[in-house]
Amino acid sequence: MVKDKLLETFRENKLEISKAVTTPFPFLNILRNYSLISDQMYQSARMEYQELDPTEEGYLCTYDILMELEKKFSTKILAALFDPINLKQYPSLVQIQKHFKDVPLDESASETSGGFPVQRSSLDERESAVNAPQSSVQATELRIQKEAVVSRKAKGPKIDFHGHELPVTCGAAHGTLYKTKMKKGSSEKCINMADGTWLTLKEFEIKGGRGAAKNWKKSIHCGSHTLHYLMEKKGLPCPPTTYAKRKKTLPAGKTKGLPKTKKRTTLCRATPARVGTLSNQSPPVRRESCTTGPWKDGPLLQKPRKTHLHRSWPPARRRVISLANQPKYRAQLQARKWISVRCKTGVGRLYKKRFATVYKGKCILTERGWCTPLKFLAKDPAFNIATWTHSIHSGRLTLQTLIESDIMKLHSDSCSCVLCKEKNTYPENDEDCFMCREEGDLFYCNSCPKSFHSNCHIPSISSESSEEWNCTFCKMRKNKEEEKKEGPKNNPCPRDTEVLKQRMYPEQLLKCEFLLMKMYHYSESFLFAVDPRLYKAYSPHVREPMWLDQVKKRLSNGTYNTVAGFVLDMRLIFCNAKKFNKDNHFGYLGEKLETKFERDFKAVFDIKEANAVPRLFFP
Repeated sequence: MVKDKLLETFRENKLEISKAVTTPFPFLNILRNYSLISDQMYQSARMEYQELDPTEEGYLCTYDILMELEKKFSTKILAALFDPINLKQYPSLVQIQKHFKDVPLDESASETSGGFPVQRSSLDERESAVNAPQSSVQATELRIQKEAVVSRKAKGPKIDFHGHELPVTCGAAHGTLYKTKMKKGSSEKCINMADGTWLTLKEFEIKGGRGAAKNWKKSIHCGSHTLHYLMEKKGLPCPPTTYAKRKKTLPAGKTKGLPKTKKRTTLCRATPARVGTLSNQSPPVRRESCTTGPWKDGPLLQKPRKTHLHRSWPPARRRVISLANQPKYRAQLQARKWISVRCKTGVGRLYKKRFATVYKGKCILTERGWCTPLKFLAKDPAFNIATWTHSIHSGRLTLQTLIESDIMKLHSDSCSCVLCKEKNTYPENDEDCFMCREEGDLFYCNSCPKSFHSNCHIPSISSESSEEWNCTFCKMRKNKEEEKKEGPKNNPCPRDTEVLKQRMYPEQLLKCEFLLMKMYHYSESFLFAVDPRLYKAYSPHVREPMWLDQVKKRLSNGTYNTVAGFVLDMRLIFCNAKKFNKDNHFGYLGEKLETKFERDFKAVFDIKEANAVPRLFFP
């Protein structure tokens, strides 16, 4: 029986229904309107909802109500449960309703319960009533549109669209289209009118009063179809677009000007008396005339012309942008702790609270450490102490512009503050971690201004580390400098396969740690640092997940015996990213980080490419 199957389905989905109903209104009200629960049961259920915590135990009250309804189950209960108001208030019920639709129906079975049919069509009709047009006017308009389409398709005689001639219309114009002429081009006269005149497709469109449309493919019809439809579906040839030459029309009373004539030049030949003197020098030269001008009795040389000398113009000044008309950008600069600056010989960060004068205040942080503006500009051969504020730039702004806009404060010569007294009040190293850019318990590198948290650095820093501790970046830079001093080795540029076979000795371990720290430092690494299995949709698509923290753990535990193990795990991260993300933005970030890894890998291990020399960049 259909009712038994519906009851079984109701029992299986009873818990899901109770979780879907999150609020007592309008669930209880609809059950009371359908006379499924009494007023006393309605009031007691409301009191229970108010006493219970709806976020944790609210579904228990709903479950008790469903247990009572199960005892007197009928299709009237389903009609009330999946009422359009409930479906709108509790969207999860829409998915649960599909389980009742999947129940096979016995067409011969029919029973009623309170005036509600048992047949499955009642549920379908109730769902379709939600999505149906809201007024009879809309339904009437849809019916009229369908009838208009059917009547338009049925109008007119049957046409052979594969013939060489087609009857065409455009508004009030009628004619015959010849396919053979149409193939030659859109400017070919291919439509024959009743009076014997030939027109192009564009002219026929204008003849029918549709010239403003400028789209003859959709303006010209053959039967009930446009030419655009016939070109796509019926095999009508699409004519190539041809452009006719336009004739220039001159205003009345003006004639076409004659083209400018060039002066005739003749090749001057040397006289017999001078042949010997010119034969060994240069070939004959051109001049305007041999018999006219002041040079007719002089030597046969080229007429001197005005030469444009390349003047040495003074170097153009850099255009300075004023911040007077940019209050929003000015406010952003004032809110920053530091500003990126550069000169002709280097780049760095200028910290505002450390800035004093050109001589005092180590305010610029470079990869080598803190320095004053004077030391920052010392390597510039064209440096002038009188214009030092114009030699330091931040984007297209000079330091002088930043000082005049009150973004930087230049101390006077008579200033007696702590910075101007040359007292080192600030540490030489960064005040935040180089990897995560956060403050905390930091370890300071003895060779560079970088600072690190214990877990951010690779390998992790122990509390027993000496005061003269050097970070991985400095160790790698020192090794590269020593390799340059020693000179080229027997095999200076090994191949990729040779590097992967290398054992994980301390030198190779240092290079792998350096590579992994560079990957963490790139902005794209946030997507590949943590375990991707936290996302439920990830595991079905990727069989062997891998992430940066896992590679860091294996590298610290000594899991990798060769360089190949480390490199293959890194490449597995990017392979999984391509498989899961495909063509979205995260897939683009994965490809970008993969390119940086392959570039740094070849530079660290000195792998020579076909047309490039490996170059290592230190952060």
